[in-house]
Amino acid sequence: MTHGRRLLRYLLCWAGYAALHGTALAVCSDAAPETVVVDTGLFTVMFGALGLLLSLAIRFAKFDRMPYFRRSVTYVLLAVEFTGSGIGLTYGWLYLLMPEPDYLSMLPLLPMQALLGLLLYVILRQYNSPQATEEETAPASLPAAPPLLPVAPEPLPAAPAVAESLLIDRIAIKNGAAIDLIPIDDVFYLQAYGDYVLVFTETRKYVKEQTLKYFEERLPAGRFVRVHRSCIVNVGKLSRIELHEKQTQQITLKNGHRLKMSAGGYKALRVALGL
Repeated sequence: MTHGRRLLRYLLCWAGYAALHGTALAVCSDAAPETVVVDTGLFTVMFGALGLLLSLAIRFAKFDRMPYFRRSVTYVLLAVEFTGSGIGLTYGWLYLLMPEPDYLSMLPLLPMQALLGLLLYVILRQYNSPQATEEETAPASLPAAPPLLPVAPEPLPAAPAVAESLLIDRIAIKNGAAIDLIPIDDVFYLQAYGDYVLVFTETRKYVKEQTLKYFEERLPAGRFVRVHRSCIVNVGKLSRIELHEKQTQQITLKNGHRLKMSAGGYKALRVALGL
């Protein structure tokens, strides 16, 4: 999903939140219409802006690499900071913009709004978790398609030779105070994830602080193929190649994951398979 479409969806979500917030405030309180409009607008703008900052923090703060206890404490502190900052800033502006009687009439709603802030935090944290981001940025999974039709192979430029000393036979991934060593034979595929790479095995997913280009140059070329600009697959873990509509292809791995291929990736895979 492009950044523009993601931002548009984010704005539409907050527009929907504003409508629900204003409706609930009008029903549950005796506030004047102009008070409802001001309160709803301020809450939407403040929590919306803080939500963007929270998204950046969750995406780039390497929470997945923290020990469980430290990660849990960090999430709790973020929840307190997000909710407290949103309510504090909003009520500060309400104090400046509203007459004192109207401002005081909003104070009984403070516990409900604090609870709403915590719920917003939980939703935003889930929305920006690595798993959710992965689903948006990963090559699209496709429904089952007819078997691949035979196609005559096309000549490809030879891949640049890589010094044998640069090749790797395992991937070291830091896991808190420990280091996991994953043999490349256990790797099903690698997927770009911003400045990181997601390493998928049969049952687990790891986050490695490295680029996909690094692995493309150091994994055995005959066993690992870059089938998409954001994905390298282990050829030995493929179970099926299928033709999809509009002459695009998909692959199915032995762990059930389905990945879409680019045209160049499809050609490279055919060469690796001797098709």
